[in-house]
Amino acid sequence: MAFNCSVLLSDIDSNCSNSLTGGIKKVYLGLKENLTLTLDTSAETVLLNANLEDFVTFEHNPKDKATYFSETKQTNLSVPVIETEIFVKLPAIDSRASKIEQMSYRSDIVCVLMHNNGSATISGWIRGLDMNYSASSGASITDASSINVTLKGTSWESSIATSDQSLIKLGTLWVNHNEIWSNNNIIWK
Repeated sequence: MAFNCSVLLSDIDSNCSNSLTGGIKKVYLGLKENLTLTLDTSAETVLLNANLEDFVTFEHNPKDKATYFSETKQTNLSVPVIETEIFVKLPAIDSRASKIEQMSYRSDIVCVLMHNNGSATISGWIRGLDMNYSASSGASITDASSINVTLKGTSWESSIATSDQSLIKLGTLWVNHNEIWSNNNIIWK
């Protein structure tokens, strides 16, 4: 992979007006074969556009204080190893548990996360993600039931991130940075 220091450093600033709050608004899962990406040829980690043709949306409580995205990088003898982990807490145990169980057999899952701060990440775009899950009904009538989904992946490349959610198209529908859905013809540049 090419390294372009001027591109890298020009993107780093300390703009205090940027939102630094965490949290995930939406989770989209699909298969690697249904994801197309266009990256900048001069800086291979700059996303120009992405399209996920076939996907499912995981609806979760965005205020659950449990759903998260985490990525760590370790370098051993100049070889990067990146561990990605995404945890999504789905409310209630229902028919989705069977569907999630079927999805957990795959190891070529990609995950698109729309973050509360207006950014988006695409994980699993190189090697795919594995899925594990657990379901819990709680011990008492006041305990909430949930399905906990964990997506994990190991790769030499991190998740690709963008601060412009409009670069990510979902099937024939796509969402712009204001979360307005559109099915207008998409013009690729």
